[in-house]
Amino acid sequence: MVMNYDYSSSNGTIYITSGGEDANEQHFRFIHTGNGKYKIEITHANGGVMNCYCDLPVTNGAKVTAMRSSDNDTQRFYVKPMGDGTYVLMSASVPGLAVTATSADFHAALAILPYDESNRLQRWSFSPNPAITTTIVTTTAKPTTTTTTKIT
Repeated sequence: MVMNYDYSSSNGTIYITSGGEDANEQHFRFIHTGNGKYKIEITHANGGVMNCYCDLPVTNGAKVTAMRSSDNDTQRFYVKPMGDGTYVLMSASVPGLAVTATSADFHAALAILPYDESNRLQRWSFSPNPAITTTIVTTTAKPTTTTTTKIT
């Protein structure tokens, strides 16, 4: 299963797909914004950034969508390593909430739900695409080369 940006929808839905066709809408760029937080940019031309569709503070059950960057904590996430090669994307606004697939079904939506260490629908792995490289500036003011990432 792969995280996928639906560029054809009016609200920029991000959902789960079973396809691993390596399409551009399945690539995301993690940009460090300081204090361990990341903005997750969608590399598709119509993309924007991953967003919790709600006001601050982020609320339980909020949909995960794509929006134009507004540089607030509805669009920032902590990346928590789980020690098994998977990661949990935690809300930077309310750290007890995590990006979660609402089911393991094809085209399942993503939502912000309470973190549960045993919930496999909150765990993501990253597959770098070495063909796409960009330079970002981190809070250390030192340029860092990173690769676009496919989230599976």
